[in-house]
Order: sequence, then C-alpha cells, then structure tokens
Amino acid sequence: MLLALSTEQLSTSPHSMSISTTSDNGSGSYKSFAIAGGSGEFGALIVSALLSQGASVVVLSRNNPQVVPEGAVLRTVNYEDEGSLETALKGVEVVISLLWQDGFAVQPTLAIAAKKAGVKLFVPSCVTMSLKCIY
Repeated sequence: MLLALSTEQLSTSPHSMSISTTSDNGSGSYKSFAIAGGSGEFGALIVSALLSQGASVVVLSRNNPQVVPEGAVLRTVNYEDEGSLETALKGVEVVISLLWQDGFAVQPTLAIAAKKAGVKLFVPSCVTMSLKCIY
C-alpha cells in the first residue's frame, strides 16, 4: 500500500491527497481499512481520501468524536483491551495507526489484535505532527 502525500499538496490543497490502495505484492487492491486515530485532523484526510476511492473505512476512536467523515463507520475501542480491538478489526484488511503521544504505548496491542483478527497489513505510526505547521 502506498500513501502519497506531498508537502506541495498540503500547501496548495490541504484537504486532498492521493492514496494508492494497491497491495505491494501485486495481489490486487485492498478494500477495507481501519484508521486508529482516524477522527483527528490528519486521520480525517486519510479517511476521506480512502472513501473517495470506494474503500470501506472504519474509524477507531477511544471516544465518540463529533465529526467522522460521511461513509465511515465509527467503532469506539479501548486501545488497552486486545479483545475489544480484535472485535473491532474483524473484516478489515489494512490497519493504519495514526496514534501519537500516549498512543505509542498501546500500538503493540493494536498490532497483536490486528494479527489475531486476520488483518493483512499493519501500518504503524512513527511520526505525527500538526498539519498547521505546514499550511
């Protein structure tokens, strides 16, 4: 899977990005995604881009955010409860983690739950920043 987001896109059009949903091994396209932290500023951009390409998107959140992009499914989870996460990830092919700060500590639990749920690809969060510093 390729996530392409250039600083040029952000500076000229911060609400659009290009995401390839094609698998790296050439076996076809991924069709279902879960975004951990998908209700945040950056997460909403990724969710919207995936939805615009016809993907099924689950937004994982530890609370009930006021705004989730239309077409996405919200699943409230406890990131410290592997069973809660495994249930929320059933039927998902790709998990993209956008967890940051305190979320880094629970990312291993998310990865283990993803594997147990049969997720094909886990994309960990390693760098997160506010988009406000770019545009």
